[in-house]
Amino acid sequence: MDGLVEQNARAIERKVTICGLDYAYKSWGHHDAPIILAFHGWLDNANSFDVVGPILAEKYRVLSFDLMGHGLSGHLPQWRYYHYADVLADAAELLALWADEAPVVLLGHSLGGAVVACLAAMYPEKVSAVVTIDALGPLVGALESLPEKMAQAALARGRWHKRSPRITASFSHMVDARMRGEWPITETAAKLLCERGVESVTGGYRWRADPRWKSPSVMRLCEAQVQAILCKIRCPCLLAIAEEGLLQNMDDFEARKACIPDLRLKTFRGGHHLHMEVDAVPFAQWVMQVLNG
Repeated sequence: MDGLVEQNARAIERKVTICGLDYAYKSWGHHDAPIILAFHGWLDNANSFDVVGPILAEKYRVLSFDLMGHGLSGHLPQWRYYHYADVLADAAELLALWADEAPVVLLGHSLGGAVVACLAAMYPEKVSAVVTIDALGPLVGALESLPEKMAQAALARGRWHKRSPRITASFSHMVDARMRGEWPITETAAKLLCERGVESVTGGYRWRADPRWKSPSVMRLCEAQVQAILCKIRCPCLLAIAEEGLLQNMDDFEARKACIPDLRLKTFRGGHHLHMEVDAVPFAQWVMQVLNG
């Protein structure tokens, strides 16, 4: 795996502006190859695909984006609040830029996996296939607790505006912290994410991701809405399931699977970040085999 990680030097760094916000992205592969648009998970960044990107680039041009408020992309103004609908709207603009001449493949992990599933349902004519890693549609909220959750989010929003970024003494401490996150990852994966997700400042290091991303969501979709979205996916959908990941305990997982007519599933070793861990290469090879089979 270390040899493959070294290939990330082949990536070309680019930026594009969407609705006044700069989006940074990495590009692997030949300019004229079919396109894969890749979107990372919550509090990750474009380095999420540093292992699989060079493999997929054998036949595709892979564009891996930093979502708003992550990595090297811009942050929203202080008066704005991060909402899933805004992430989806900007991702739709990115899709429109690269799917103008031919449909593209969408690849997403976690939050990014929810985004690509929605895009495939929204714009079936622009998407030839969708690959989602340990995610099958957006997270949901219970209807009966909606007012309380909205109140908590409103209060949290004010608190996050007043917080100062935490400074950590060393880069290695940042890597250790990333390894022990909500979804623990290997040291190799943590270093890759920290290379792009950490910046050097006076007194030490701090995360590049906007801390407002840690505040609660103001509103989430309900399960019926998510299933209505998934039922509109008409292209082939590849779902990579982690043995120790998010989908193992997801409510309504079977019902969601039944919504998608052409769903290809495969289980891989590892946790939520399977595409950066022990089965990263088999995952990329499976994607290539199915997409070109």
